[in-house]
Amino acid sequence: MNAENGQDAPIGYYNAPHGVAAAERALALGAFAIGTGEFAIMGMLPDMARNRSAGPGRSCRPAA
Repeated sequence: MNAENGQDAPIGYYNAPHGVAAAERALALGAFAIGTGEFAIMGMLPDMARNRSAGPGRSCRPAA
């Protein structure tokens, strides 16, 4: 018996039938997209604050 057929395999071991490359690529792409989106928003924050006349020491009141 060996780990290839799932018998006597270590706990947590799973031999994926189609590999894990596609899943790893999807996770990497998702992480890249989320990270890129966060940095894009951080880059736009100063412009949005300037357009709304917001800044340090000014209160943010909801629009009436």
